[in-house]
Amino acid sequence: MRSTFDRDGGLARLWAANITSARHARGWTKADLAELMEVDKSTVGRWENGHTFPTIVHQHLLARMLDVPLADLFPLSDPAAD
Repeated sequence: MRSTFDRDGGLARLWAANITSARHARGWTKADLAELMEVDKSTVGRWENGHTFPTIVHQHLLARMLDVPLADLFPLSDPAAD
């Protein structure tokens, strides 16, 4: 189920790509990130596939763990659409 702010899936894809990119930049596997976040590896996989969104608590934790500003990791609009 998509949120009302992401009817076309654009933000889901953008957020997923941002999480994946930031994780790769740190040299971490999904399992590494999952362990640090205290979630299952499949949860990280669902975030990176755009199937689910991280909760607001997880968004903040991801930004901190990945050392990426929250607004860069989870922008509220797709810059490509502007």
